[in-house]
Amino acid sequence: MKRFILYVLMTALTSLTVFSPTICFAAESVFSISAAGNTDTGSSYINVSLDGININDLYAYEAVLSFDSEKLELVKAVSGIKGFSVSPKIEGNKAYIAFTKVGNVDGENGNMKLNTITFRGKESGKAKIKLESVKTVDSKLSSQTFTPGKEISVAVRRISLVQQPVVDNITGVATSILSMTQIQDLLSETEADSLGIKTIEVEMLQADGAKEYVQRFPVQALSAPTLETYFIIRTPLGIIRVPGNMLKKEMVNNAEYVSIRIGITNTDAFSEQLKKQIGNRPVVTLKIDLDGKVIAWNNPNATIRVTMPYSPTVEEAANPEHIVVLRFDAEGNVNPVETGVYNNQQETVNFVTNYMGTFAVSFVKKTFDDIKDHWSQKYVEVMASRGIIKGLPNNIFGYQYDITRAEYVTLLVRMLGISTSVETNFDDVMFEDYFYHTVGIAKKIGIAENDQNLFRPRDHITREEMMVFTASALKYVMPETELINYDVLNDFTDVSLVSPEALESAAILVQEKIIVGAGGKLLPKEKMTRAEAATVLYRLFEKIWSE
Repeated sequence: MKRFILYVLMTALTSLTVFSPTICFAAESVFSISAAGNTDTGSSYINVSLDGININDLYAYEAVLSFDSEKLELVKAVSGIKGFSVSPKIEGNKAYIAFTKVGNVDGENGNMKLNTITFRGKESGKAKIKLESVKTVDSKLSSQTFTPGKEISVAVRRISLVQQPVVDNITGVATSILSMTQIQDLLSETEADSLGIKTIEVEMLQADGAKEYVQRFPVQALSAPTLETYFIIRTPLGIIRVPGNMLKKEMVNNAEYVSIRIGITNTDAFSEQLKKQIGNRPVVTLKIDLDGKVIAWNNPNATIRVTMPYSPTVEEAANPEHIVVLRFDAEGNVNPVETGVYNNQQETVNFVTNYMGTFAVSFVKKTFDDIKDHWSQKYVEVMASRGIIKGLPNNIFGYQYDITRAEYVTLLVRMLGISTSVETNFDDVMFEDYFYHTVGIAKKIGIAENDQNLFRPRDHITREEMMVFTASALKYVMPETELINYDVLNDFTDVSLVSPEALESAAILVQEKIIVGAGGKLLPKEKMTRAEAATVLYRLFEKIWSE
């Protein structure tokens, strides 16, 4: 009987003008909206989170939002709690979002995300979104109306170009073409960001029967000598952001066009164990071709960013930091993509890479016997599940052991997700050393600087040496990072022990809350343990990839 009543109720909610409540929710219940991740440069898709605080027995609700319909278009609404959702109803500049639980069950209690409402940008500029009202129904069918009046302002960036791709019915390949004239026209209409970089966003619409989406560019669009432009390619399978300097001159030769490809992967050839690990999670293959010929692409100074839609299971949602990305190389090897991370607000999995291949979403919980209940357990497990940190024999992590300079730099390079060739190295790093490649990359990209071409790889790293390496890695990925003020070091009683060449690095890491000190001290000359390294790497990862 309750199910029938509530289905009727949810259908009728949008037309109700008066509903006499009998029992009210607790006075402290609050409803609010927010748009996490929206920056001054604007977003073409805005994800608005509808949140409930101190909720008491919430069985059903209808939220009414008003929005700037000239700049925004509502795309979808995804419930954050299990139940039945009515498709959003749009009337002018108002959106009606309705939800109900089903069956003879209790209502929701506590703090929670009720819904994520996605808007698409129609015109660039600032737009307002307001939570006008929330009508609630408890499990006893008593109702109450809240009028939060919460208003937020978002920066909107209009999608540069929307294209309907042409599908080859035999191969299932859907192709869109972008000419140099179109690109130049779009660039003339686009404002640069604070670093002088312009972004062109192209959306490829859903194509019936498509198994692969291909966006074709003139080759000069992606072979600029310096980074001046990003291209964002939106497809039904995922979003790919490529830099305008991704192709080196020696790669191009006489090619006329370059294509970025994303396709559904056939997993029939995967082992049964691998199929079980991946389950129903998305698997895609990324390729790049020149004049139709697929090439092996690698450029450490021009990474691409990939975003795939993903709705986690209940277990995964409870441990989202263990949602990871796996890569399958041409030889069939499976390795974690260290930069993979789940975005709870957008319900997407994102990763950064400088190589192509097949990528799958997975869920990994790696642990070690000796870290149970240790203060570093969370940091170690998250970093180990992403393949950034490795253990010792017999499933031991060895959290109390000191870490060497080579070991720490290797962890940094892994976390950055960089894979490239190494032409030169330090004089005291031998080709047979396991860290030859990672230390060589660190030298190549400037994380490890040349000191008479010696690195001292087996020396135990001090905390201030760690700070120099870590700050260099942060600025490599986020060049806009700047030191605001050395005053952040004043709270540490041993700041005078920091070497002059490490002072700025220490200040940046304290400013960015990557280094918090111990007992009011930086301990710059102390050796660093593996547990401390895992903690710093975890915070650096959060700063670089989760934000």
